[in-house]
Amino acid sequence: PPSPSLPSGTEVRHQVRSGDSLWQIASRYGTTVEQIRADNGLRGNALLPGQILVIRGSGVAPAGGT
Repeated sequence: PPSPSLPSGTEVRHQVRSGDSLWQIASRYGTTVEQIRADNGLRGNALLPGQILVIRGSGVAPAGGT
C-alpha cells in the first residue's frame, strides 16, 4: 500500500519505470507534482524510464522522533 506521506526531512530516490507519471509518483509518496519538479529541476511532465527522481518528505514527522 502507498504511504500517506513521507516524514519531513526524509528523502527517497525513485527510479522511473515505463508508464510512470509525475502525478502517480506524487500520489504514491504523498507529495505534489510541483514539489517533485522543484526538487529535481524539471520543467515539464516528461519522464524517462531509468531516470532517478529525488522525493523529499513534506509530511509531519512521527511523534516521539529526535
